[in-house]
Amino acid sequence: MNIKSIVEQEIERNLAAKEKFERKLSALPEGRLRACRKTGGVYYTYITGTVEKYLGKKHQKLVGQIKERKFAEAGLEVVTTNLKYLQALYENYRPFAPGEIVGMLPETYRIDTVKTGIFNGRYIDAREWETAPYPKRVEWDPERKAPGHITLKGDSVRSKSELSIANMLYSKGIHYRYEQEIQVDGIYICPDFTVYVETENRVKILEHCGMMFDRSYQADYARKVATYIAGGYMPDRDVFFTYDDKDGNLDTRLIEKIIEENFR
Repeated sequence: MNIKSIVEQEIERNLAAKEKFERKLSALPEGRLRACRKTGGVYYTYITGTVEKYLGKKHQKLVGQIKERKFAEAGLEVVTTNLKYLQALYENYRPFAPGEIVGMLPETYRIDTVKTGIFNGRYIDAREWETAPYPKRVEWDPERKAPGHITLKGDSVRSKSELSIANMLYSKGIHYRYEQEIQVDGIYICPDFTVYVETENRVKILEHCGMMFDRSYQADYARKVATYIAGGYMPDRDVFFTYDDKDGNLDTRLIEKIIEENFR
């Protein structure tokens, strides 16, 4: 989800709150209160225009309504101010991802700048990168399930956890490739997700580890981590690992945290 989508949601939330506060104010009596503390008690005076009226204990409902009105007035002021700035942000915000910036340049400066390859230091078009053909894993481990879960983007993935991750990436507008074959420290690896981070003009890796209860899987995992490190991919900076719990469940809150903090 990009910043404009987030702002759009906030505008909708504040508009809904504005309508609620206005509806509340139309149903509440006008006026204000003045409080006075005496002998351990609080006594209220109800003021409308120039008229003042002392409110005894039998008027506690009116006291509550006037307090509720003051709260609604303050809330209305907050959301009205919010909407002013949110609408200005929505109308004036400009993406700063490399591809977006290159798109703003005169044609002379765009020639040979936007490419689908990303390891040559050039700015790329993220959408072209995501949809361009790329080398994928060809042979499937017969001990594991072949891909069969279809993502929102149309990829066929191995597990329900990978399905959830892929759909979260897609829904948030994150550009990724599934099981792209890459070379790391002279070894060919097919990461679960190769993610292009537009704001950094580079890729990061997301590996989901769903069978950590299996000894051979653990050994493969250890070798893969060592290979990434040897190739300069540092955990929690360039490559991120997620796991199923002992019951095979995925913590989607952790996935969302990784996406928001590292793939934006």
